[in-house]
Amino acid sequence: REARETRTAAAAPPLAFESAGNPGERRGRRVRSCRRQKNANMASAAPQPGVREAGSAAELDALLPRAGRSCVFFFAEWHEPSRRGGHMEQLLSGLASAFPDVGFAKVEAEAVPELSERYGVRVVPTVVLLEDAARVGAVEGVNPPELAEKLGLLRSGALAAAAAPP
Repeated sequence: REARETRTAAAAPPLAFESAGNPGERRGRRVRSCRRQKNANMASAAPQPGVREAGSAAELDALLPRAGRSCVFFFAEWHEPSRRGGHMEQLLSGLASAFPDVGFAKVEAEAVPELSERYGVRVVPTVVLLEDAARVGAVEGVNPPELAEKLGLLRSGALAAAAAPP
């Protein structure tokens, strides 16, 4: 029986959602291993693939690298294109795949007002672009071409050079 449980745990996906599956002992093990994996990912300095959600300033600071390039998406559940599962989230997931060297995070603007204030977010959706944890650009509203262009500039370093004081 022990060998079978070991095989099952090894075959489990590296990340599991707490709401998935039937309640029980096996599910609890997967959730604990998921939490360990999540904590290991947050401790890593390199950007992790995909768009991860931050519910507080401390979570965002843990998710994004201090040195490097990052993209933070500020959304609101009441705004159709920017809410969870909406058009903007799908767009950002695709961009996260296209720009694996950029860390991507999302924040519900009204739920974490200190982050909205820190990055000067006045409207949703807003995507804030960061270089070494400093704001170097932003895209307000739903504008996929402009966002892709600015991400390309962020990757090349041209956006940080343009935002630097003379």
